[in-house]
Amino acid sequence: MNEKMNEQGEEKYLAVDFSINLEIGSRNRDDIYRESLKEQFKKIQRKLKLYGKEEIEFEEFVRLCFPKIKVTYYVSAPSFRVVTTEYNGYKAICNMYIRPEKTIALSSIIPEELDIFFVGDFITNRFTSFVIKGIELIDNSISKPIETEIRCNAICALKKSLGEAYYEFEEGKKYPLFLDNNTIINLTEKTCPVYELDDVISILDDWGDYISFRRYYLKEQSKKNEKINKVELKKAYSISRSEYKKNEKDYSELLLDGIKSFEKRDEVILNENVENSKEITLIKVEISRNLSEINQNLLDDKKMSLYEKELRKFSKDNVALSLIEPQYMKNIILYIGDRLAFEVEDKYPDCSKIINKFNEKIKQEEASINDRYRKIIENKVSEARKEKIKELEKLEKEEKEEYFKQLDNTLETDILENKDQDIKKEIQKQIKEIKDKYNNLRKKIKKSNKKQKDKNIENKEEIEKIAQNEKEEISKIDISNFYIERNEKLKEEYKKDKKIERDKKVKNFCIAKEKEIRQELEPSIAQEKQSKKDELEEEKKKEVEVTKEELSQRYFYIYFKIDDKKINDEELKKLNFLIYDNRAEKKKIERQEKALYSLYDGYVKNPFLASYFFEAEKLRENENEIQEIEYFSERLNDRQKEAVKRAVRSKGLFLLQGPPGTGKTEVIAEIAAQYIKQGRKVLISSETHKAIDNVFERLPKIPEIRPLRLLPSSTLKKETNYSPKKLVDNLYFNISSVLNRKIKKYNNFKTMKNNFNDKMKDLKFKHKRLLELKELSKDIENKKKKFQQEISECDTEIQTRRSLKKIYEDEKSGYEVLLSQIENGNFNDEINNKRKILVSLNSDNYLYINCLNLEKLKKIYEFDVEQVEEEFKLIEENEQKFSIEAQKQELKLKIEKLVDPDTYLPLSGKEEEVQRLQKNLIELKNKEPKDNIDYSKYNIVSLVPANKISANKNGIIKELIDIKQKISNFISEERKEIAPKIEELDAKIENTIKEIADTKKKKDELSFKKEELENDNSYTDFKEKGQVLKREIKRFFEEFEIYEEYEENNFDDAIEIIEKKWKDIEINQGSLEEENKLKIPMYESICKYLADEKILEEDRISFTKKLFINANIFGITCTSRDNFTEDAMEELREYNLGDVNIRNVGIDVVIIDEVSKSSFLELLISTLYGKTVILVGDHRQLPPLYDLKHLKENDFENLDPRIINYQRNKEYQELYEKSFFKELFEKIPDSYKIMLNKQYRCHSDIMDVFNHFYKTAGKKGLEIGLTNQNDIKQHGLSIKEKNKILIDPENHVYFVNCNEYESRNEDSSSIINEQEAEVVCKLLRLINEEYGNMLKKGDLVCEKNHDERKSIGVICTYSDQAKQIKNKIKGEKFENFSKKREERLIINTVDDFQGDERDIIILSMVRNPKGRHNREFIDQFERINVALSRARCMLIIVGSQDFLSKTSIDLPDINGHKELDRKSFPIYKEIIKTIQMKGRILQAEDIIGEEKNDK
Repeated sequence: MNEKMNEQGEEKYLAVDFSINLEIGSRNRDDIYRESLKEQFKKIQRKLKLYGKEEIEFEEFVRLCFPKIKVTYYVSAPSFRVVTTEYNGYKAICNMYIRPEKTIALSSIIPEELDIFFVGDFITNRFTSFVIKGIELIDNSISKPIETEIRCNAICALKKSLGEAYYEFEEGKKYPLFLDNNTIINLTEKTCPVYELDDVISILDDWGDYISFRRYYLKEQSKKNEKINKVELKKAYSISRSEYKKNEKDYSELLLDGIKSFEKRDEVILNENVENSKEITLIKVEISRNLSEINQNLLDDKKMSLYEKELRKFSKDNVALSLIEPQYMKNIILYIGDRLAFEVEDKYPDCSKIINKFNEKIKQEEASINDRYRKIIENKVSEARKEKIKELEKLEKEEKEEYFKQLDNTLETDILENKDQDIKKEIQKQIKEIKDKYNNLRKKIKKSNKKQKDKNIENKEEIEKIAQNEKEEISKIDISNFYIERNEKLKEEYKKDKKIERDKKVKNFCIAKEKEIRQELEPSIAQEKQSKKDELEEEKKKEVEVTKEELSQRYFYIYFKIDDKKINDEELKKLNFLIYDNRAEKKKIERQEKALYSLYDGYVKNPFLASYFFEAEKLRENENEIQEIEYFSERLNDRQKEAVKRAVRSKGLFLLQGPPGTGKTEVIAEIAAQYIKQGRKVLISSETHKAIDNVFERLPKIPEIRPLRLLPSSTLKKETNYSPKKLVDNLYFNISSVLNRKIKKYNNFKTMKNNFNDKMKDLKFKHKRLLELKELSKDIENKKKKFQQEISECDTEIQTRRSLKKIYEDEKSGYEVLLSQIENGNFNDEINNKRKILVSLNSDNYLYINCLNLEKLKKIYEFDVEQVEEEFKLIEENEQKFSIEAQKQELKLKIEKLVDPDTYLPLSGKEEEVQRLQKNLIELKNKEPKDNIDYSKYNIVSLVPANKISANKNGIIKELIDIKQKISNFISEERKEIAPKIEELDAKIENTIKEIADTKKKKDELSFKKEELENDNSYTDFKEKGQVLKREIKRFFEEFEIYEEYEENNFDDAIEIIEKKWKDIEINQGSLEEENKLKIPMYESICKYLADEKILEEDRISFTKKLFINANIFGITCTSRDNFTEDAMEELREYNLGDVNIRNVGIDVVIIDEVSKSSFLELLISTLYGKTVILVGDHRQLPPLYDLKHLKENDFENLDPRIINYQRNKEYQELYEKSFFKELFEKIPDSYKIMLNKQYRCHSDIMDVFNHFYKTAGKKGLEIGLTNQNDIKQHGLSIKEKNKILIDPENHVYFVNCNEYESRNEDSSSIINEQEAEVVCKLLRLINEEYGNMLKKGDLVCEKNHDERKSIGVICTYSDQAKQIKNKIKGEKFENFSKKREERLIINTVDDFQGDERDIIILSMVRNPKGRHNREFIDQFERINVALSRARCMLIIVGSQDFLSKTSIDLPDINGHKELDRKSFPIYKEIIKTIQMKGRILQAEDIIGEEKNDK
């Protein structure tokens, strides 16, 4: 749309001021064009040279663009509001674009294909002028939807005089100005970036609100911090995982701090330097928290505290160490890298002192109790002893008196009889002593006689005298004395013995008494001891618990990588807080905000960008003729070539829809190369570095292409091949690549030729043998196909019968539930005849019980006569209270009739009456006796009005019995009606089960017949040899780089292509040798020179800057910074390259890959850098993912509800996850977009499964890219289980039907399916085992430089299912799967699988709910599409055929044609039908042998 101004007016001059920005450039930091106009003009001239234009002076250029004569200009204003700035105090309106019409004169310097734009500001100083700040060449073909046409003369200022713009006016001539305030207002009003301005502003404002929220949320997040105990610097060493595995036994002992998780990393962390290790610096952060406090908030699984979960999440990335809390961000000391490990340890206080203290107390208390009771027992025993002694002494006295009396009485007799032998002996002894004495005297006398003979006479007398004395002395012995003495002695002994006996008895008595008392007191002692012990144990327990509660700590040890090796322990010790490092998120928000407001305020390179994005449907069809171009890639198909052509001639915007495996990366690389060939500069951008790297790797390796990846040094995890320091290397590599291919081709020609010939002969021989076998196997093949068709029909019939059986079972279950409810008196809405019984009972006009409803019927049915009589009895006993209750009920009924049933306010005019009745009601309540009886809960009160109850007991009971009998009769009738229906359904179910069994039997018979055919020796030989030949032809084509295609299984064509290639080799041999005889040595010299490291290093220093200035393809991520300083990129400083700003390098074309995953804000950042935007993605795959979608309502409790709340967050999620690419693709005219339709990833059968998402009315969607693609995408598996073929080389898609219902792990919102998990694990084992067999037989090659092992992936629709499968195969090694790092076995969710692929994919669908369910994942066709499109050679879907077949989705048309949308499309039923036709349907029992009973 072009508005016209000043079409036929007088001559007016547009004052154009070049002088302000001529030498310095704009000082406005928001401006896209900040270089001086002279520098910009130099770049313009370099571009014009490419079109064969001669150099021209700047003044001449300006004169041709803005002549003094009246010409036409086109004005555009890309801003959505009037943006103002100031020039030396004068107000200016920013960002107006003026395009001069291509006059003949202007066409002499500007080629036909281009237009020239001048970007500037309208300024009013001495007079109103247009201040130029930017000059831009733009494609003439670019759509220019909204421009205002003006016609005027021009006068230009190219220098300053006295500080102001100097215009060369002709003396005496008047120069009326075209621009004045009214004209500027008129221009800004007429010239808008879009037609529907308010609608677009509303969209941009929504995004502005979103950014404000994210900034606020980030500010709140940034307040997070954790107080830390200490930080340690850890010196460590890393080795690759493969190196670690070589010596795992020894190295496992060297893991840093013994932490096992360090061995699970790609780079294993050790505490000692070993071979092939490199030194790294880590820091260990120690945080501790009171254990009892954090355990107060446990997660649902009770295994982890909320605090730990939050700390793990918080410390995962984006953290820093700070001296003080985060509000003082300037005090941050150290930013840290990735978290490497998170370890937890609980430390409990040593409570042994407390325990010992209380154990001692218990001992003391027990001793005290023992001592006290010992004294009690001693006292009691002492008292008893005294009594016992008294008792014994009394008895002893009596016995003693008796004994003594007896001795005294027998004394005389004893003396006379002298029978006591002891006394006799004593007397004899005494006599002997007397005799001995006198004998001794006699001896003395005899001895004396021998000496004195004269004294004989005297001695004789003396001897006689001795004899006389002896006799007298003997006679004087008194026997009685002996007996008296004996008796005295016996009495003393008696006393003594009695005392001993008494003491013994007393002692025994005391012992027994003590024992008795102790036994008597033992329970009390034990109880008192136990009581005291329990009391002290409780005190001990409490003190230990309090101590543990106060002192038990959970320690968290977090290891981080750190790049700053200069930091030391002393500096680290000062750091007290782990804080949120908000730099990345802050920068991201700043960049998004800058991009949004750059678009809003018109700081863009293409002034029509907003109209492309928001009013794409209004763009005119691109009618530019598509010129034939020479392609760099020889492998592009027709559709890809068409995409390249359309992109190159695009009018500012082009959309490329690239379904899975359609080669969009190849197309992007080709588009970029074509633009570079035209002298344009290209920016490749994407959400991920991987996508950018993939494009850079596919770029043609030619010297004209100079790629440059811009990455801050801090984000470089590995060196990129396209960094500034690699510019010279890449140039030389590109040159060498071309030459080396020629050298290699020449040097290896003879060897290759002989090898080619030998292998060709072998293939031809095998092909001949296969043709012979084919003839023998034709009949078997036809019969096999017939049996397979009949087996598929059986599968369909079994599934149909199962579905029918389920319908019968559900219907039967419904009747059973219904009957159960009726028999329990629950007459709910499902009972059709419920009204019949109500009408019947209400028509009987019962006197007391009326207005019957379903609730009353249930009560009557359940009532007990005795219970009702008991209620009547209580009512009679409390007649006064019940009378009041009846009156209250009557008043309530009156009030209900006088108030509005919704508001309970009095009806108009009834206010006073209601007030009076309420007053009466209150008075009645005050009169109620306080007996706490609630009569309203009585059954009888709910059935009969209160005022009728008291006097009508018998009548009421009679009516109740009558109604109950009628209800019983009704239930009997219903039972008679329902029971036969249940019996009929039982019969149908049994019959269906029999039909299923019969069909299964038929299927088994057919399968057996088919397997018999398959086991036929000649047929088996034919199939095996066919697979071998297919593999060897594939290897042959790869080895000899043959890219021609042939139809699937058409070995005749393959052999013909090989023979043709052989003829070319024979023909070319002579000419190739002659041609290269001189060239090859020269090529080798050049390659040797270019590979010399010394020369390379010298040339890096000499030429890097020149190549850097002339880089023509750049790569940054969508959210990357635009300005790269020497501080941010070490290589810029190393080669003295200076800072680089992507805004100022002159980007012409921006190509953004994977845009379907990017939000509008993210892709907007990159689009502003260029004039032409090419968006590449697949809106049938995952949309943008909103990172705050997980937030729950309680997560917003401490946030400002005016800025964000739960509902607002949901709105932001909807805004963010809306695919901008999808909306744009659906709106934009067809000439601005294309969908690639040939896929190269997978076998055609797999493609047909997910092709349902790409088909549209009248079009077949995707096709295979290569005619021999199916021969390349072979899995080669032949798996039997119990003599049944499960997987064979001919089939590439399978569905395994599982009937078990889904379930959930306790306290988890995710879903699992146990049977599906078992099936998946068994399939993995079977596939691994069969590939092992193939390796042993040599059918599969596994060599250092040629590894044919297949890669496997398991995709689950729920994360818990992935965990379940991982747990089931934990510890198992699948050695026969691919070991390439990028192809390793992966078990994950769909979201984690986009962008990845594997040879074999097993997809677990999980869902099979019992009853009602939310459809969640099942409805998200983008996710299912991603899951189905990851497989190359074989796809196995594991799920419930019955459930999935009943699920429908709304599938929008891929091109946005609403009339072609497929509503309620049974997508899964169609997928299963495709598998049934193209592959095989299996049952779970076929895999795991657990046949489920159809009952």
